[in-house]
Amino acid sequence: MITDSDIQETINMNTVDFNKPAKGIYKTNKAKDFHSAEHLLCLVISELMEAVEADREGRTFNDMGCTSDFEHFYRDESKLGFKEAFELNIKDTVSDKLANAVMRILDTAGVLGLQLKEIDKDNNFDYYATKDDFIKHSFTENVFHIIDRYFRSSEIISNRMSRMIFHINILCEVMDIDLLRHVDLKLRYNSLSPHKHSKWY
Repeated sequence: MITDSDIQETINMNTVDFNKPAKGIYKTNKAKDFHSAEHLLCLVISELMEAVEADREGRTFNDMGCTSDFEHFYRDESKLGFKEAFELNIKDTVSDKLANAVMRILDTAGVLGLQLKEIDKDNNFDYYATKDDFIKHSFTENVFHIIDRYFRSSEIISNRMSRMIFHINILCEVMDIDLLRHVDLKLRYNSLSPHKHSKWY
């Protein structure tokens, strides 16, 4: 696992406190030359759209099935090494792209110095109403509503960003995706990547 204590900080999805991970992700990405707030806000939407494309192409990772793909991933890791196993099993799947979106939000919070809001899903009407909506609708409709709610909200930006993470996590629950594990694995993978991940931006 990654050794950066800020990134390694556990995120509890019942009472969501993303502030320490946000600072850690920002520090890591700044070292890779990803640190413009406007740039990162655009990439949040880009990652969600890439998740839609991955869903359209059937690039999924079976987190919670009877035979979990994580078993295959860890088996491949023992044979091939972490980077190769990640690229073979996880990279560019729906799960990976949703994890990327959350990381971009956290990074943007780090750039802007925002204090993200803790959201308790227990007895939270928004949690139950959103989960019910996500069960009823398609993946594309759900991603659209996550983005739409962000831009239509009158809340301050830190609260909107916190709620967007909250909604992405609810979507992952509905899809049986272990979001925290995917964030952790992607952080580990990114720590092995070259400057700017070999991209222009």
